[in-house]
Amino acid sequence: ESLTELTIPSSVTTIGKSILSGCKALEKLTIPFVGDSIKSSADTNQFPLGYIFGDDQYEGATLTEQYYYSASTSLHTLGKYYIPDSLKTVTVSGGNILSGAFYGCSSLTDVTLMGDVEAIGNEAFYNCSNLTSVTLNNVKHIGTRAFYNCSNIETLVINEGCETIGEGAFMNCKKIQEVVLPEGLISIGKEAFYIMYVHTFTIPSTI
Repeated sequence: ESLTELTIPSSVTTIGKSILSGCKALEKLTIPFVGDSIKSSADTNQFPLGYIFGDDQYEGATLTEQYYYSASTSLHTLGKYYIPDSLKTVTVSGGNILSGAFYGCSSLTDVTLMGDVEAIGNEAFYNCSNLTSVTLNNVKHIGTRAFYNCSNIETLVINEGCETIGEGAFMNCKKIQEVVLPEGLISIGKEAFYIMYVHTFTIPSTI
């Protein structure tokens, strides 16, 4: 219950459900993937961040509804998990960020995706309304509505090598004032930057 910081190394290939249930003081978490195993971060049997915190209620946690693709990518699954209010910073060192992986995680303020993370799924950070900083290091694809309604993001760094940004990817991210899109970007989806008040917007020659 007093644990404030945890790093799970990349040598770990499976993380069981509810393994962090009751960690009500946890502030910083580093994980090798999102889900129950490194295999699930590829395509099937997917689970969001809340899976490792479980669905048992405990003091200091908020019930978080997460919509994600489970065994089928044709139908959304609703999961209800208790994620500690204290958790503010998450670093993901591998795998891909699946559809709905951080859906509704409104307590998070900082997320860093390390070099092995190459794709962010649809609605992956949907309504993470208190995110202030997102750092992408080696991401190639950003999915549809990936950061929808992340209305407190102030710093957005999109890495060199990013190729596609999906529809509505940063819709309603009202606090971002500068967007610099990297060389090599091939496509920007419809309404990707809708309802934003940027002062500076730079589009690369590759568009």
